[in-house]
Amino acid sequence: MKANAPNHFPITLNLSAEGQYRANLLVGLLHSELLVLLSESGFCSDDEALLSTELDLAADLSKLLLWDFYPPLLEADKPDNEKAMVAMAVLYQQREDRLYLLFRSTISKLQQFLLAVS
Repeated sequence: MKANAPNHFPITLNLSAEGQYRANLLVGLLHSELLVLLSESGFCSDDEALLSTELDLAADLSKLLLWDFYPPLLEADKPDNEKAMVAMAVLYQQREDRLYLLFRSTISKLQQFLLAVS
């Protein structure tokens, strides 16, 4: 994400303030997990193909995977920061296997594309 870009994602535009807060929590969780998964998949932060001011694969994928959480985020309407952290951690854990499958599928397609254009 560019440094001067707004601190929101298109998905958050229709969410309540609490939903936006929870979306930001989830993006942080997803981003940290994706950094590990990308490294394990051979996409390291020092890879020449990934070094760009326009590309942050972990950040971009975390925003893409956030869409899988959209229905529960729409239901978030009561602000409670303590419970929000726990609720988002539980939600992430419930969907962890599905997210891993989505990640693997996306990375596989990306790797196939990169091989085709190289």
